[in-house]
Amino acid sequence: AVLQEIMPEADDIILPKTSCSVFCSTNIAYVLRNLGVRYLLVCGQLTNQCVESAVRDAADLGFLVTVVDDACAARSAQEHASGLHNMKGFARIMTTKDLQA
Repeated sequence: AVLQEIMPEADDIILPKTSCSVFCSTNIAYVLRNLGVRYLLVCGQLTNQCVESAVRDAADLGFLVTVVDDACAARSAQEHASGLHNMKGFARIMTTKDLQA
């Protein structure tokens, strides 16, 4: 179920994901390129699994990636920190507060 606060609107693009990285099982790269997107803000769960896989793939495809630290989650603080550490070579790591500044 999707929370009412984030329910997709009629003109939203919905991409069902069936792999760890959204870039492997959807046409998201094609959609983003057609929309002229170069910069990505990435958040989600699990930091050290799906988020990390998507960030690596996005960077390999030439997107400029920022991971939103406090908008990601993992099964433990250690796994979250490990995922963030692993992504430092592929993305900027920022908090929601940093992004609003």
